Amino acid sequence: MSARPFRYTGHPVDHPRLNGPLHDGGGVYKAITPVVQTVEDAGVASRVARLWPLMTVKG
Repeated sequence: MSARPFRYTGHPVDHPRLNGPLHDGGGVYKAITPVVQTVEDAGVASRVARLWPLMTVKG
């Protein structure tokens, strides 16, 4: 089995060295914005960048 190059399409992509497909990170599992806002309001940290998940490895 040969590895196919990863191309983001929003669909599962098989990987030969993992026991299962790679899935897109899409909706994630819970909203992070309220958590980040709370941490920022408490003065613990400040925002420097916004990131988006590319994929989630499940297995």
